[in-house]
Amino acid sequence: KEGLGILVDWAAEKGIVLGLENRVNYHEIPSLEEMEYFLTAFEGRPIGYWHDLGHAEIQDRLGFCSHNEWLSWFSSRMIGVHLHDVRGIDDHYAPGTGDLDWDLLARSIPGHALKVCELANWNAPENVAEAVTFLKNKGIVRDATRE
Repeated sequence: KEGLGILVDWAAEKGIVLGLENRVNYHEIPSLEEMEYFLTAFEGRPIGYWHDLGHAEIQDRLGFCSHNEWLSWFSSRMIGVHLHDVRGIDDHYAPGTGDLDWDLLARSIPGHALKVCELANWNAPENVAEAVTFLKNKGIVRDATRE
């Protein structure tokens, strides 16, 4: 908490908002409860929740924590999201090429959240090219040229 406090103070001075990301492995910080602790401890400061779809889904599939819990606890404090698909317990697939429940995600990701496709370099170019269209069709991203 002390180290994070130093970073939050620095971010405040620079006009930056920090995103605290959920982790993939059960032993890494922050867990669901630790995320709640940190976000509450620094409430009103420049820090928010960064949701990694793959991390939450892998934790769910391994039986550690429900993906839906991450979303229901922190959707209102979400400032950004890593978008990628999951196959089994592997992530960083192009959206639409795995088996995530994208309809649940579309309902849970706030429109203001930053959206970043975090894809591995082994994805087929055509799958990467189709990812934005897939995300638009799901209502997760919008066409900026129309706004």
